[in-house]
Amino acid sequence: MEVNDYILNYSKDHLEKKLSKTYLFYHGSEIVGAIAMSMGSIYLKDLPPDEVAELGELDFKQVPVLLLGQIGTDVNHRRRGVCREMCEFALGIASKLSEEVGCRYVALATITEKVPIYESCGFIRKTSKKPRVIMAQRIV
Repeated sequence: MEVNDYILNYSKDHLEKKLSKTYLFYHGSEIVGAIAMSMGSIYLKDLPPDEVAELGELDFKQVPVLLLGQIGTDVNHRRRGVCREMCEFALGIASKLSEEVGCRYVALATITEKVPIYESCGFIRKTSKKPRVIMAQRIV
């Protein structure tokens, strides 16, 4: 699904149903990017062994994350740092959330071709299940 399609046809419904919240990013009066966020989790088995060891014994198999979805940058504004700004914004929200509720990572699912974009924003590949790659960035 394209981001424009998501914004126009789904974001309002998802907000009303408390499924996700979409943030729009502007340059002047022009929308240059959008990112939808919701709460989620990733499996402990998908984390690096040193991070699992640091957590110690747990009674559950997943850890809480702020899940990023429907991330998109306007084609006329790509390669200008918009994605990086949106990711930094999301990390700021996750950091604030982690003070109030359990939230250890920011995570997203992407296609293989976009992995380098998110790696440049500090995300690390966690798993790869075709056609999606799960990536995460620790916030605490």
